[in-house]
Amino acid sequence: MKIKVLALSYLFPNPENPGYGVFVFNRLQAVKKYCDVKVIAPQQWFPFLNYLRRTPASKSSKTYVKFKGMDVFYPRFFSIPKYLKWLDALFYFFAILPTVFYLKHKKSYDFDIVDVHWTFPDILAGFILARFYKKKFIVTIRGKEALYLNEAGGRRWILNYCLKKADSVICLSSELKKLVQDVGVDPDKIEVIYNGIDPGTFSYLDQKMARNELLLPVDKKIIVSVGSLIRRKGHHILIENMANLSIGHDVDLYIVGGINPEGDYSLELKQLVAEKKITNVHFVEPVDHSQLPYWYAAADLFCLATAGEGCPNVVLESMACGCPVVVSDVGAVSDIVRVPQDGLIVKADENDWEEKIETALRSKWDRKKIADRISTMDWDSCAKQVVEQYNDALAVSNQSALEEQLKIIYHHRTLGDGAEGIHIREMIAAFRSLGHQVRVIGPAGETVPEKGGGGGWLSKIKSILPNFVFELCEIGYSAFSFIQLSWIIFCEKPDFIYDRYITFNVGCVLAAKIQKKPLFLEVNAPLALERSEQPDERLYLKRIAFAMERWACSNSFKTIVVSTPLKEYLVAQGVAGSNIVVMPNGVNTDKFYPHEKDQILARELGIPENVTVIGFTGVLRHWHGLEMLIDAFSYIVKTKHDTRLLIVGDGPIRKDLDEQISCLGLKDKVIITGLILYDDVPKYVNLFDIAVSPKATFYASPMKVIEYMALGKAVVVPNSGNFLDIIDAEETGLLFQKNNEKSMIQTLNTVLINLSLTKAISIKAAQKVTARLNWKWNANEVCCMLGRAK
Repeated sequence: MKIKVLALSYLFPNPENPGYGVFVFNRLQAVKKYCDVKVIAPQQWFPFLNYLRRTPASKSSKTYVKFKGMDVFYPRFFSIPKYLKWLDALFYFFAILPTVFYLKHKKSYDFDIVDVHWTFPDILAGFILARFYKKKFIVTIRGKEALYLNEAGGRRWILNYCLKKADSVICLSSELKKLVQDVGVDPDKIEVIYNGIDPGTFSYLDQKMARNELLLPVDKKIIVSVGSLIRRKGHHILIENMANLSIGHDVDLYIVGGINPEGDYSLELKQLVAEKKITNVHFVEPVDHSQLPYWYAAADLFCLATAGEGCPNVVLESMACGCPVVVSDVGAVSDIVRVPQDGLIVKADENDWEEKIETALRSKWDRKKIADRISTMDWDSCAKQVVEQYNDALAVSNQSALEEQLKIIYHHRTLGDGAEGIHIREMIAAFRSLGHQVRVIGPAGETVPEKGGGGGWLSKIKSILPNFVFELCEIGYSAFSFIQLSWIIFCEKPDFIYDRYITFNVGCVLAAKIQKKPLFLEVNAPLALERSEQPDERLYLKRIAFAMERWACSNSFKTIVVSTPLKEYLVAQGVAGSNIVVMPNGVNTDKFYPHEKDQILARELGIPENVTVIGFTGVLRHWHGLEMLIDAFSYIVKTKHDTRLLIVGDGPIRKDLDEQISCLGLKDKVIITGLILYDDVPKYVNLFDIAVSPKATFYASPMKVIEYMALGKAVVVPNSGNFLDIIDAEETGLLFQKNNEKSMIQTLNTVLINLSLTKAISIKAAQKVTARLNWKWNANEVCCMLGRAK
C-alpha cells in the first residue's frame, strides 16, 4: 500500500512557467515512484495584477493539469500586492478547500500526509488540513527567506506556530536546521535532506562538444550563472566584479535566466552593464532543462552569488556536468562543495569574488572527478530519504496504538479449516502480540484448526440440504449473530469489532452500527459474484446476496479489502471508495524468513546440487495457471538444462499435470511433492531460486507470493493490479504480461541469465515484507486507523 501524499506548494511549475519551482516538482516526481502523490499549487490573484507589477501573473484558466504525468491542481487565491500579507494564508486556505473536498470525498483520495513545500502562505492551510483530517504534517524549509527572520508580525507568528506543530521538518542544509531549532522546533523532528539531480540529464560532457553545440567561442574563458533575474540571486555582484577582473577582456559571463513571479530585476542588471561599459556580459533567455547541461559543460567556471539558498540545485547540476564552481557560502554549499577539489566558496564577511574567480580560472580542475562524485546525489536517493520521514511520522501513530491496550471482538462465520484459517489465526495472534485483548466469536469458537481439515460438520450439512434451504440458513445465522454480538458488545464494551465477511452475513455490522461501535469489515473476495458464477452451485438468492454485501461494506467503520481491483469492484457496486482501505494479506515473519537451503530435503526430492529451481506452492487448481507454467518450463529447459521445476502441493488437477509432464518428457525435470503440512511450507519454498505465481483471480491477494518474498525469493508474477499491490516491478519482483506464456518465458529467462539481479530482488523483497507485508503490520494499522479517527 503506497502512502498517499497531498502536497501543497505555492512555488511549483505550471504550463506557462515550467521552470518556476522546478526543484519542488523534481523531488515530488521522484517521491511519486514510491507514494501516491497529488499536488495543489495555488496561484495568487488580484484584479489588474498584471498592470500593477512587472512580473505577470499566470493567465491560465485551467484549475487541473496533468503536468508531466503528475496530477496538479491550480486554484487561485486572493492576494493584495505588498499589503496585509498575513491574510494570504487565510485566502490560500479557503481557495484550496474545494479541491481538497473534491479529492477526499469525490475521488476517495484518503491522504496520509500533508506535505508543505513552501512556508508562507502554504503552512497554515497544511496545518489546518492535517489537524482536521488527523493526518501527518510535514514541512520543507528551502532557504533563509522562507523563515522571514527579518519580520515581526502576523506572518512570522503563523509560520513559527505551525512549524512547532509539524510532525517532521525537512531542511535542505545544516544551517537551516539550526535556524529552525532556534524557532523552537524539537531537534528530533528535523532532518537534513539535500536536493538531488537527474543523472540522466546532468552528467559529464565534453567541454569542446558543448561549446560547439551552443556556438560559443572555444578560445575564451567562459563563466556561466543560472538563475532568475531577481536581486537575491546576486547577478549584479558578478557584473560588478567582471568589470574589475585583471583578465576581464579574456572572459565572458553568460547569465542564463529570466523573470519569475517573485520579481523582475532585469532592467537594473542591464542598466548596470551599461554603466560599467562592459561588453563581455551576455543575457540568455531561460532555456529548457535539456539544454542546461550544455551550458554547464561549456563553462570554465560556474558562479552563483546568491544571498540565500537552501541547497542550490544549479550548483549540484553544474558540478554533475563537471564544471567547477565559485559560490556564496549559503545553505548546504559548504556541505556539498569540497574546497579546493570542486571549487571555491566566498564567505559573506570576505566578499572576495574577484580574487576567487581569478584563482579558479587559473586553476587546473579534474572535471571528471567532480562529475563522478555528484552523480550519486540523485533525486531518487533524495526521495527515499523523504519517504523514510513519511514512514517515521506515521510510525508515531503506530507507536501510540501499541501503547494502548484495546479490547477487540474478532467475529467470523467459518470453521477456518481451509486457507482462510491461516488469515484468521495470524490476525488474532498479531492483535494479541501487540498486547490487545481479543475475544473470538465463530462456529469453531476460540480454536481455529490448521489448514488441511476435511470441511467439518458445516460441509456435511451443506451437502445434505438443498442450496435454496442452505442459503436461508445462512441468512438465519446472520440473525443469530446479530443477537449474539449485540449482547456481547453491550456487556463487554469492546474498543472495536473485526468481522471477516461471508455471504449473507450482516448481523455483526448491524449490531455494531446500532450500538455505535467501530467495526472493521474484512472482505477477501467478491463473494456474491464468486458464488453466482460457480457452474456447479447455483445461487438462488442472488439479488439479496449482492444487496447485503453492498450494505455491509457501506455501513462498516472501514471496509478492508485485500487488493485494489477488489476495491474498484466494490466501488462499481455502489460502495463509497472513501470507506474502503486496501490492505494486502501478510505473512508470519517468525515462520517465513531467509535461511539456508535444506540440502537433505533437496536430495530426498531428487534435486541435484548447483541447479536453479523454479517453484510454485499451492492447491493444484485450474485457475492457478500451472499448465502454462509447465509449458513455459518445457521451452526454458531446452537451453537451461541445469534447471528444475518444483511444484509444492496437491489438488484436483494433479492427474492432468502428471499427464502433461509425461507428454512433454519432463519427468526427470519436474517434481510435484503432493500434500504437505503448512508448517513445512517454508523449508520447501526455501529450495526455490525463482518463485512463480502464474495466475490468480483478479481480486486475490496471494499469500504464497508474500511468503515467497519473506523467504527472500525472486518473484515472477503477472502484470495485474492485485500483484502490483504487493510487489514493485524490478525491485521486489518481475512482471510478465498476464495470460501470456511467451512473456512468462522471456521474464524467466531474464532472471535465469542474470542471477545477480535475482539476488538483489530477493533482498529487497524480504526487506519489504519485514517492513509492511506482515500480519503484525496489518493488525497494527487497523489499530492506528481507529486511533487516527479518535
